[in-house]
Amino acid sequence: MPDDASASPDLAALEAMAAQLEASGRYRLLRRFEGCTLHTGADPATLKRGIFLDTETTGTDTLRDEIIELAMIPFDYDPDGRLCAVHDPFVALNQPSKPIPAEVTQITGITDAMVEGHHIDPALVAAFVASAVIVVAHNAAFDRPFAERLTEAFKLKGWACSMSQVDWKGEGAEGTKLSVLASWCGFFFDGHRAENDCLAGLEVLTRPLRDGRPALAHMLETARQPSWRIVADRSPFEQKDKLKARGYRWNGDDVTGGLRCAAPFARGSGGRLGRGARRVLAPGRRGRGSRRDLRAAGAGPGRAPEAGPGPGRRQGPQQQKRLHPPSLRSPHAAGAAPFGNDTRAQWQRLAIWPNRVLDSSHAAESAASRRENLA
Repeated sequence: MPDDASASPDLAALEAMAAQLEASGRYRLLRRFEGCTLHTGADPATLKRGIFLDTETTGTDTLRDEIIELAMIPFDYDPDGRLCAVHDPFVALNQPSKPIPAEVTQITGITDAMVEGHHIDPALVAAFVASAVIVVAHNAAFDRPFAERLTEAFKLKGWACSMSQVDWKGEGAEGTKLSVLASWCGFFFDGHRAENDCLAGLEVLTRPLRDGRPALAHMLETARQPSWRIVADRSPFEQKDKLKARGYRWNGDDVTGGLRCAAPFARGSGGRLGRGARRVLAPGRRGRGSRRDLRAAGAGPGRAPEAGPGPGRRQGPQQQKRLHPPSLRSPHAAGAAPFGNDTRAQWQRLAIWPNRVLDSSHAAESAASRRENLA
């Protein structure tokens, strides 16, 4: 064997071979991710700062599980949604209050010994994200609640989701998982570590879609649109199948005294509701169902359903569920409905109020001003 067999390969020669294989039409190659593709020549005065965030956690319960690794990568983008710069990351480990489950270690490679003695300083995190006008995560519905538990600073930021706010399937991708999208874009990376996932997510967003614009531009455009969360508070358990059929999904966070549900986000403009918002009115239309369900729950006009067991109510795990949409801008469902005790009235009135009512945790900054920051 020649002495130089172990020498570094000639990358130019390998790339030429790869191009030849791809040109044949018989092969599709994946290249190792080595850095983000950047647009050059943008006017620095027009750039805005974003943060791509990813967490590794002890589990999927956003109320009880804990962050074990946090990565945030600042990036600059221009008015056309092109990635122009990637800056030094913030990466930190965190020792949870309980041992890391074996299955989490198997996926992430993060062990109890690695995180021992490490803690994430919320003040440092808040200072790091202060200059950003938007926080991006791949599956923001998962990462955002963990981030907001860590520091209130994240509640004052606009959020976007690189998984759900780009029509990947409409563009021809076979799925929305980050590894699937990376493969679709022609590269692979070492996943399930927070920093690697952030960089791969940014690279996916640089890729042009069918209209020639990068995926980042599509995501930002969607994030700027007004949206509503439709919450059906105290919805009777017997309505669960109808609600699920209309696009709701279950979530057991923060529930007392019956079911709570929220429709998928309805988007629109000019104060009009989109299709998703109108659908939530159906259960109470023409008065059918709502008053009957209230009577079955032991309630009537001016009297709320009992929190405990009663006629028509069920106990057990089912009682502790609500329906909850994929969360992008506002992961928090409404608290106790502020519009009285009639279930039908709650549904109708919630349906005509935008984020300022349903997004009470973000009172310090309105949804409208957050959208202006993204413009």
